Amino acid sequence: PGVSIVQSLIGLTGSDDPDARALAVVAMGKLALSQARCRADRVELEGSDRMELKLNSKLDVLAGRVACEERLQDGDRIVRQAAASTLGVMSHPESVAPLVRVWRNDPIKDVREAAYEALQQIAAVLGDDGDDDVKMQIEVTGVLMQEVEGLRTEALACSKALAEIRNNRKRLTV
Repeated sequence: PGVSIVQSLIGLTGSDDPDARALAVVAMGKLALSQARCRADRVELEGSDRMELKLNSKLDVLAGRVACEERLQDGDRIVRQAAASTLGVMSHPESVAPLVRVWRNDPIKDVREAAYEALQQIAAVLGDDGDDDVKMQIEVTGVLMQEVEGLRTEALACSKALAEIRNNRKRLTV
């Protein structure tokens, strides 16, 4: 057997070219999405071909997931954003901790938002099943996201009110 598509893409994630890295990660996400659709449609193969495909698919998905988690630390924000989105499509509970770290620490808002959306996708796939610690991490992240957004909204409203008060004072003193 030759090298799988996922293995080739994993090789590209180590490229010196950030565009190649981003495209490789996006392609892995599209493959994962295609696999998820096939599972949803209950597409099944017959006999040993089915078993071989299932085994290769699991190994490829594991390797692809690990490669995407590594790309969360990439120096290029597009690569990090693509990696977070792809991990959301893959929806594996092991990706929760790295995604939470990105959501908490990445300096780029779009990357943090992609990580948060990925966490929401994983939560949807887990539903009531899954590890309680994983579900708790996702839930806490959601609560923190809401609280931070609420604080940001309140701070913006306060800033606008202070600016209006200052403008009114200036008009009264003139």
